[in-house]
Amino acid sequence: MPAKTSPKTARLASSGHAVTVVLVSHDGATWLPDTLAALAAQTRPPQRVVAVDTGSTDSSLGRLSESLGESAVIRRPATSGLGAAIQAGLDAFAGAPPPPGTDTDAVEWLWVLHDDSAPDPEALERLLDRVDASPSVAVVGPKVLSWDRRRLLEVGVTTDGSGRRETMLEPREVDQGQHDARGDVLAVGTAGMLVRRDVWDRLGGLDEHLGFFGDDIDFGWRVNADGGRVVVATDAVIRHAAALSAGRRRAAAGTGRPGGIARAHGMRVVLMNTAAVLAPAYVLRFLVESIVRALVEVVLLRRPGRAAAELVGLRMLLTRPGLVLAGRARRRGHTRAHH
Repeated sequence: MPAKTSPKTARLASSGHAVTVVLVSHDGATWLPDTLAALAAQTRPPQRVVAVDTGSTDSSLGRLSESLGESAVIRRPATSGLGAAIQAGLDAFAGAPPPPGTDTDAVEWLWVLHDDSAPDPEALERLLDRVDASPSVAVVGPKVLSWDRRRLLEVGVTTDGSGRRETMLEPREVDQGQHDARGDVLAVGTAGMLVRRDVWDRLGGLDEHLGFFGDDIDFGWRVNADGGRVVVATDAVIRHAAALSAGRRRAAAGTGRPGGIARAHGMRVVLMNTAAVLAPAYVLRFLVESIVRALVEVVLLRRPGRAAAELVGLRMLLTRPGLVLAGRARRRGHTRAHH
């Protein structure tokens, strides 16, 4: 099917950047009207747009087809992870000629949008301004606000030594420009992430084995290790409902407790990307910290759900060591291919 797809194209008079938008959807009809309207309102429109729907059972497919055209919508099963869905969108253009109106030496970019992420009108323009100012940038992300714009959600992300996702923000922090000087970061969230296509291809995109938890931090970690820069353009703003992490819908792929999966993937990201000599020490650390934290959550904080997530994540990590070993092998393979 991808080879026959002819997604909708936006024409530009001239551009040194060729931007392909891949909009991933799964039961996102609640937010899609805003997301599609925001995409259409971009002051610097992308040259190509394709939507990939992963087994939606609501009206998402109809909304996508009505807005973008049937040929611009690719269907994938509900078992597809985010990385696989994005790749399916990119593969739709395999062998296609360059978009009309782009320079022959244009740099190709992938702009990832979730169905519950609505960029401000100048978002793409500001992201491209950032890479124009610093050609060494391989990935750039926007400032991310809550859907109602009341809270600051992300200005880049990182991980602590225990594999827990860190935004470096206070809970329910309000955006007053206090983080606008932030530049280089370990990673950015995938909602609104702009990445050079050659970097995406060289590193193999998102690790599909990480599903919807930890794949963004892992990708940013690998980009940095590859010598590329990951930065935030704080004048590019996107609203994100973060419906999955907020519990407003289930993941299109994967089963089990989201908290436990997130903990397992966070620890795996650390083990897959850190030096091999440090891995045993990290495993011991994870074992001790998870047990201690689970006890604290139950006995002192009375939060049994979080305690369960710690223990489930630890069990998932320890019972499937092959996932970490395979992940490390994939990263070595990409490094050898690059050098």
